[in-house]
Amino acid sequence: MKESILTGRESCFACPIRCKRQVQVVGGIYATRPEYGGPEYETIASFGSLCCIDDLKAISKAHELCQAYGLDTISTGVAIAFAMECYENGILARKDTDGLEISFGSKASMLTMIERIARREGFGGILAEG
Repeated sequence: MKESILTGRESCFACPIRCKRQVQVVGGIYATRPEYGGPEYETIASFGSLCCIDDLKAISKAHELCQAYGLDTISTGVAIAFAMECYENGILARKDTDGLEISFGSKASMLTMIERIARREGFGGILAEG
């Protein structure tokens, strides 16, 4: 992250740790703005490792969307990863997911599901319940 998208570090008032990351992705479908901060360890784990996504730019976009919608990044990422697991094992099919192929490694379906969870649209409404 430091070598690609990190633009700075901030802290909460009077906190010496300064763990809040600021990232920026310029241009493209994963463009992000630094005011939303950046993904921390748990966010990278839930949207990255658990969803089998190794693209920091896509994970940063997922973080930004969750921040914009007021969603917890850990819960949202884990819910999407669980849906991916169910889809991969045939427990869920496209008819259950509103036609979306929710496969491990699919950055597009991860970002789409964040939007649907936030708006409680279709299958996203189910995942919004946890």
